[in-house]
Amino acid sequence: MSENKNSTLIDPVSKLYAKALYEHALEQGTLDSIFNGYLTFCSEVVGLSELDSALSSPLFSTEEKVALVEEVGKKLETHKEILNFVKVLVSNGRYAQVQSIKSSFQALVDKKQGIVRGSVTSVASLSDAERADLARAFEKKLGKKVVLEQQTDKSILGGLIVRVQGQTYDGSLLTALNRLRESLERQSI
Repeated sequence: MSENKNSTLIDPVSKLYAKALYEHALEQGTLDSIFNGYLTFCSEVVGLSELDSALSSPLFSTEEKVALVEEVGKKLETHKEILNFVKVLVSNGRYAQVQSIKSSFQALVDKKQGIVRGSVTSVASLSDAERADLARAFEKKLGKKVVLEQQTDKSILGGLIVRVQGQTYDGSLLTALNRLRESLERQSI
């Protein structure tokens, strides 16, 4: 399988907010509850078009936006620390970065727990057992716990493409056929 560098960019401001939330949670001894609470908030609230529109609208004052977040957070029984954090984001005009902050926060928690995240792409979805076997193989290679997100792409024709820690391991049939074609073209020259 080939290995290629692959990186994801997250803006520096999101990283700073994520680090502040992470360090606060560590100091309070509440990392797991803060982390899980933030993930829950993001999955339940972020992306709700009416809320996103209201929070990004210049028609509402910062105070009204903070009050809206407070109301939504109370209805969802959002952890007090998460609610305060989101209110700070809204007050500072950073609500649009909630998702990128989540990604940075996830990376900090993963690093602390020795977890690396990656993806596996196949023509059809892998079973949980197949994905677990693949993750175990990469855990042995990397010496860390590996969590793989499933993606499907019929264009690869068969095989797998695994991306983890900035590396791409391409065992797809499409790539194998392309290599064979290139080899045959070189031989015919």
